[in-house]
Amino acid sequence: MRRIFGSKVVDAEARNESAGGMVGASRRVRRLMARGLIKRSVLKAGLLTAPKEHWPPFEGNLSMELAGVTPEGHQLFKYTHSAAYHAVQMLFEQSQASFDPNTIMALLQQHPYHVDALLTMHELYRSMGEVAASDEMLERCIYALEMAWHPYFNPGTANTRMDYEHPLNRPLFIALFKQTQNLSRRGLHGTALEYAKLLLGLDPSDPRGVLFCIDYLAIRAHQYKFLKRLVSEHEDLGHMPNFSYSTLLAEFRERTGHTADKQGRASGFAPAAGPSSSHEEEAAGEAPLEQRLSHAVMLYPVVVVRLMDKLQDKGVGKDAEWGSLLEKPPLRHADNTDNATLSHAVDIFVERHHLLWKAHDAQRLLKDACSLAVQASPEDQSNWACMREDMYADASADLNTYRHLRIADFSDSVSALPPEELQAAMGGGGVAGRGLGAMAGDDGQLPPQLLEAMQHGMDEEILADMLGNIPADQAAELQRLVQQGGLAPPDVGNEEIEAANPWAMLLRTFLPWVNAGQVPDYNNQEEEEEAAHDQEVEGIEHDVITPEEDDLD
Repeated sequence: MRRIFGSKVVDAEARNESAGGMVGASRRVRRLMARGLIKRSVLKAGLLTAPKEHWPPFEGNLSMELAGVTPEGHQLFKYTHSAAYHAVQMLFEQSQASFDPNTIMALLQQHPYHVDALLTMHELYRSMGEVAASDEMLERCIYALEMAWHPYFNPGTANTRMDYEHPLNRPLFIALFKQTQNLSRRGLHGTALEYAKLLLGLDPSDPRGVLFCIDYLAIRAHQYKFLKRLVSEHEDLGHMPNFSYSTLLAEFRERTGHTADKQGRASGFAPAAGPSSSHEEEAAGEAPLEQRLSHAVMLYPVVVVRLMDKLQDKGVGKDAEWGSLLEKPPLRHADNTDNATLSHAVDIFVERHHLLWKAHDAQRLLKDACSLAVQASPEDQSNWACMREDMYADASADLNTYRHLRIADFSDSVSALPPEELQAAMGGGGVAGRGLGAMAGDDGQLPPQLLEAMQHGMDEEILADMLGNIPADQAAELQRLVQQGGLAPPDVGNEEIEAANPWAMLLRTFLPWVNAGQVPDYNNQEEEEEAAHDQEVEGIEHDVITPEEDDLD
């Protein structure tokens, strides 16, 4: 092991193991733990999240209380803040107003279970591409929220409710929804489906738009019967664009079965159903699957148009047959919908579900259904169009009912900030963003005496102890930056401004850590204004005629 990793790495790992896994602890703390004089606190296990060994001890300033009973007889709960937590919340709001992520990291060092700060750092780490750190921030947030649950709060029952309109309850909904999407991106669709059920159970009004992705998760997790039962128990769901298509796709998948693709292809499904399936439907008194899907196409033709536009960008559906179908009614001009609510719902469906319709057999099924819809009589197409207008008659054409739902929240792709801006952001606020805020002052900078000593070089372990028992490699990195003068990002020079794109540079100057151009000399400006004012006063005095001068005239 020493030949592979080196003696320094092996010795450091041995010290951490002997100290009970306290990574980053000082040498004194590790020695006391090795002797058994200090015992590491063991965090209580949760139902939703298992705490990690290196997590700090939990501080119980967040709690939950029984808020009453709903008209349906369900118990209603809400989160409450203690005086100490409220003070930390005020500090977080000040840090948030500074637009400096380093201040939020410094806050988390002192209060590692502040839920809003954890959610903020989760988003920042995700934008940076730090998936592990982002997931850990989210898991720690869920753990903090779970540890505050009331003894009577049992999300596994159908008798527990929480009001999303209560501001202190919203972090739980936000964290659970983000965890649902994270689990789905990692391929854990079954677990993500259970989180989605939990969210709907807490607030059936669906404030986070779980109904726009629960059908996707059910199909991915092969829970076809659950999806069918959900739609049968809530008939109004069948009128939503996503359920109109997903329920039929789930029936198709349940009938044909799912086969694992050893080559890892995108399809991963068995071939389409043969003629025997149609005979079984006729015997059961149901219309063929393709015909029922054609009804969904005539009800929401805009779904097919935008879905194929999305898939064609990925190289699917570019054949002449699809081109001919999209040029015929009801698909022709179907994208020109004037209802904002329907348009937004369709955009969410396309972003979340387009991969389900990318498989070859699903494309064949959808193409057959579109062929039947195109061959339908104009009267039938008009009837389905009138039905669609009746469904959205209560919604204003310009008012988007789902405007609170972001399409990006239902996407598997993660938006990222430019690396150079991230480096400037994490370096522009002093040392707080590097987890070294123990010795930093109010301005986020280290004392001048310590900076001077680091310029000449210090022992890494001694410096680590002085900076608040941080790991030695972090201390070495900080010392290197100090010696290179890299703690603060350089100002943007005139040459860089002139060479850059004007619009890009304008947007870049909005970032709080970017200093572009010189700061105006407000003192000189005030002096110039005072001088101009004095000149005006002197001119007025010369123009005024005194009474003595008037008598002489």
